[in-house]
Amino acid sequence: RSRDHPASVSTTFMLAITTIAQRAPAVRDLLQVCALLRPDAIPEKIFRQGGEHLGAQLQAICGDALEWDRVLGVACAYSLLSRRPEEQTLSMHRLVQAVLLDTMTEAEQELWNRRIIAALGAVFPEMEYGAESAVWKQCEHLLPHVLLSLHRDGGTSESLTCAALDYKTASYLLQRGQLIEAEPLFQRALQIREQALGPEHPEA
Repeated sequence: RSRDHPASVSTTFMLAITTIAQRAPAVRDLLQVCALLRPDAIPEKIFRQGGEHLGAQLQAICGDALEWDRVLGVACAYSLLSRRPEEQTLSMHRLVQAVLLDTMTEAEQELWNRRIIAALGAVFPEMEYGAESAVWKQCEHLLPHVLLSLHRDGGTSESLTCAALDYKTASYLLQRGQLIEAEPLFQRALQIREQALGPEHPEA
């Protein structure tokens, strides 16, 4: 956590975050999303293809390639994010993550995590037996972020969106032969569907 580091370091990052939010308000939302994901190799497609689930400000920039590049340029100029264009991924220093998390209330973290789960659900591929290697690679890149977001949810969500992501993730893990990891996700997906739709519903 940022409180474990010198106050001057945390203050420097907070000043940068405040300044950047004034210049480009959408950047603050971008940083908060990244703070709740794994710090390394964050796929840009979470934003570019799932931006409609990440609030009005991010939705507005994620669908515009020039605006997306501009906003990322601002964040990178302040060293709050780093970008690998060739891999289309972002990274955030762990201390920046800690500072951002310290500034977010529990309610804000829950709100953003729900949005992130919806965005991940939109970009995580449907798994079919015999899927192409490209699909497996997409799942592999997204998996660490998916598992973290589902863990943050704590198994308390009753959202069908969360159930769908549980199921798709479990299906991928099953094809990888990770039965132990897949089973609780399948169980939670079933539990949420039964609670939301009723145990006799054909889609439960």
